[in-house]
Amino acid sequence: MKNLRLPKFLDWVIIGLGVAMVLYHFIYNVFIIQGPIEHQDTHLMFALLLVYLGVLKKKPKLWPLWLVFIIASLVTTGYIRIFYNDLEYRMGVPNTTDIIIGIVLLIVTFIATRESLGWALPVTALGFVAYAFLGQYIPGPLWHFPISYERIISQYDIGLT
Repeated sequence: MKNLRLPKFLDWVIIGLGVAMVLYHFIYNVFIIQGPIEHQDTHLMFALLLVYLGVLKKKPKLWPLWLVFIIASLVTTGYIRIFYNDLEYRMGVPNTTDIIIGIVLLIVTFIATRESLGWALPVTALGFVAYAFLGQYIPGPLWHFPISYERIISQYDIGLT
């Protein structure tokens, strides 16, 4: 009996979260209630939660793993939301917590992308991340100036340079 209730409950949570996401986007388009980086963070939070709740519904045997990813999604996007002004102030010079949050957010986003779209997009994105780190070692026209890992994490995760 408990197994029948959890999927039904998850259905309602997913529907409610989807409706909340749509309403948020409607309101944002009319009133622009926050800046673009904050909007990006809110959108990412909704998307990650919807993906991981959907995966939890499909693969309930791995529920502890999906619960960890749901919590990590909330913590990372919540951190950006709560400390946005501090992150903006430290732009380009993130502290250790910012870097850890950024790395966790990258991992959570890559896994959510793989779960929802397959391997093609995450592998392509990993190629771009690798290029950001290793492009300074590539000879010829693809070479670029060295970029610090702090700046890469800050740019990819939060959108601040």
